[in-house]
Amino acid sequence: MKAQDLCNSKEDENYYRWGLSEYQYGDTTHLNHISKFLYATENVFDYKDEMIKIMAKVVKETDDVLFNQFGQSKEDIIFFVSMTDDDMAEELENQSVIQMTNAKLVDGFLHRYQ
Repeated sequence: MKAQDLCNSKEDENYYRWGLSEYQYGDTTHLNHISKFLYATENVFDYKDEMIKIMAKVVKETDDVLFNQFGQSKEDIIFFVSMTDDDMAEELENQSVIQMTNAKLVDGFLHRYQ
């Protein structure tokens, strides 16, 4: 976004870094399938806590070798769950990042908009 001159302030940088509406999912991705399921479910928050636990477990149990092959380290990645178009999105993100992310990175994420 900086290369396209769309990121001229700290606020813009935070938006493009953390604003999930800027991410696009293809029709064949797992994220798209999950999004469609949740969109069709009226009481998503009945499943919220369990979903976070499952996703956190998957992240924690994913072997570091997977991340290393892409030049990444699981310890350096901020993982979180979000739900767009929802008033509780930030609370969900904050709750999930604590369970899924290296503790050294959590505080910076929790204060990302300050």
